[in-house]
Amino acid sequence: MNATALVLSDLHYPHHDPKYISIATQLIKQLRPDHVCQIGDALDAGSISSYLQDPASDNTFKREIDLYNEQLDIWQKAMKKGSTFHQLEGNHSERLKRFLAKNCREIHDIVKTVPELLRLKERSKSGVKFVWHPLKFWDSCKIGDVYIHHGQYFDKNLAQSNLDRYGVKFLQGHSHRACVASNGKIWSASLGHGSIASKTAHLPSPNTWQQAMGVVTVIKGKGHLEMILVNDGTTCFRGKVIRG
Repeated sequence: MNATALVLSDLHYPHHDPKYISIATQLIKQLRPDHVCQIGDALDAGSISSYLQDPASDNTFKREIDLYNEQLDIWQKAMKKGSTFHQLEGNHSERLKRFLAKNCREIHDIVKTVPELLRLKERSKSGVKFVWHPLKFWDSCKIGDVYIHHGQYFDKNLAQSNLDRYGVKFLQGHSHRACVASNGKIWSASLGHGSIASKTAHLPSPNTWQQAMGVVTVIKGKGHLEMILVNDGTTCFRGKVIRG
């Protein structure tokens, strides 16, 4: 299996960074990857969160869905025929299930799920396949010998810790930190985020978050990672400067 995958980290619509999104779109058009993986937390779901929200906020879950659907429309048109878009579930997207379980269990079976709201089955008729990967299955998304999952852990040395936890080549988001580790045989990485940190941080204090995305190139079944760091709306990929 030879393939190329562009892996995008936590976006947190409507708190996504438009410059990060622009760079991702440019890379889709430039690379024409076989796979695009959004690693989870595409939606923030703040309006249905158990965390106390700003009462003056006009954000709604429907608005998040509408905004992200508009972005998926753009990426769907930019992707080549026969490629696959992998939409991973994150803990923020999972808030819809938790909200229904806590507040209105009686109607959970008539409320649309997130993959239904994102029209993934309908989108798959376009020539680009859209696949949903539930958070509860860490090994659902595999490209070559690389496992891609939203992630469950936050520890500081996350990439190194995951080498021991999983024992396979492993990519995750969730922590909003960017780091890579290798033991000489396999590697592990945390792919940062693509949101506006001031809007997604729970605490008004400095953090160690890093905007990032990754390209996985699979050659004879073996996955190789290129980490792409985004700073102030600019990155350098394979010697070329890309601005959002």
